[in-house]
Amino acid sequence: MLAIRGGTVLTPDVRIESGVVLVETGKIVQVGQDVQIPSDAETIDATGKFVIPGLVEPHCHVALFADGIDFRFYDGNEMSTPATPQMQALDAVHPEDLAFADLRASGVTTINVSPGSGNVIGGQTAVVKTRGHTADEMLVLSPGAMKMALGENPKRVYGERKQLPSTRMGTAAVLREWLTKA
Repeated sequence: MLAIRGGTVLTPDVRIESGVVLVETGKIVQVGQDVQIPSDAETIDATGKFVIPGLVEPHCHVALFADGIDFRFYDGNEMSTPATPQMQALDAVHPEDLAFADLRASGVTTINVSPGSGNVIGGQTAVVKTRGHTADEMLVLSPGAMKMALGENPKRVYGERKQLPSTRMGTAAVLREWLTKA
């Protein structure tokens, strides 16, 4: 038995200050504030930390290319220029995405929603819970990270337009330019 105690526990439904998460053979068996910790349990003090009893998806496009919503609401790539660091995924989160129910059913409680890979710098990610009716209600952290792509997507998108970057060298040059500016 493992007991994680003292931290702020974030579940899909509630925030529990000074909470306890009990784990037995790799499975979460109890979450709450007044949980009895067995005397033989290995204990981790999580005071001052956040504890998320569930799976965390570190990189996805859920809610930006929303399942079950008309394609006109696909807001994951602002491909007007190869570097869009000012874009914020939170501004385009569609809470009505049908994928949220699938995620919750699979034990995923938190996701890092990322702009797409069409740009060298796609923008800022948003860490959100998989439950809620509005993006603000779901929000854990924004920005969570900066999305960058060095692979084939920027080459394909801008190469088809005969525009920089159409090669890996061009992609690296765009990234270098923006990192220098930063």
